[in-house]
Amino acid sequence: ESLRRVIDHFPGSVLEFVGRAVKDILADTHPQGLLAYITREKRQSSLGLYLTFFDALREKLFPEILIAWNQFIIDGNWQHIEEARKACWLRNQRFAQKIEEIADMIGRENDTTILSYFNHQVLKPLGLDTVELE
Repeated sequence: ESLRRVIDHFPGSVLEFVGRAVKDILADTHPQGLLAYITREKRQSSLGLYLTFFDALREKLFPEILIAWNQFIIDGNWQHIEEARKACWLRNQRFAQKIEEIADMIGRENDTTILSYFNHQVLKPLGLDTVELE
């Protein structure tokens, strides 16, 4: 519901794009999600395929997976992937909380204040360029 509110208020924006990416990463890294399944079933080819669809934003949201993958290639230990999944899940829950806070700000704060909050609470921690209202 929070993401829908952000999308409705800022359609086609960086807020929408990042919000959708956080939602997708949370689904993938959920304890019952795709990556947990791949790890539990030890599906190496599925893991490789999963990583081929990573874009630059998802790499920012889930940097642990590339380190874990490199370690996994060396020793085949699935624990690297599982630990990366857990770390990503926890960190992106915090980003989701910030997006919920942004949704709550809509209608109470002006768009410049909301965008400033988004820049400082989401984009900067991810190492991404900040955005301004057009």
